[in-house]
Amino acid sequence: MSTTIALRSRPRIRPSRRAQRAVAVAAATVVAAVGWADLHVLGGVDLTIDSGPDARSVGLVEVVVAAALAGLAGWAALALLERRRGRGPRSLRLWVGLGLAAMALSLVGPLTADAPSSTQWSLVALHTSTGVALLAAMARTRAGGGGCPEPSRRPAPTDAGGERLRQQVPR
Repeated sequence: MSTTIALRSRPRIRPSRRAQRAVAVAAATVVAAVGWADLHVLGGVDLTIDSGPDARSVGLVEVVVAAALAGLAGWAALALLERRRGRGPRSLRLWVGLGLAAMALSLVGPLTADAPSSTQWSLVALHTSTGVALLAAMARTRAGGGGCPEPSRRPAPTDAGGERLRQQVPR
């Protein structure tokens, strides 16, 4: 005689969309701060733009504030698109397109700056890594968990002896 015991799994608690988006903005800001530290402190790149008396150094505070403002602007744009067009995949694609355009536009500053090429390319890397982190993290916050579907929770099929069956892949 065999007994079957049904185990109940705990319900998955999902944070609110607002909390997820706040974490996405914070994560992009952390990526920017770590990137700055990597370039400036560890890499020894002098992030000074312009020369002479107008020269200004790109410091940690400027990087963190710019990343946080960009993240909040992206959040506002996504919320506005979702309110106007719904939370479907079309609004997400439009938002990603706008985000990529904004990221490309942000590269104009570093690429046209009066600075050594090491500084220019370091700032391009900083802009790109922060933008990609923000786009990826924020895209995961839309209804349904983002662009990737959740994995199936169904158990794999088994035979009478409990052995897992191999599934045939159509050719």
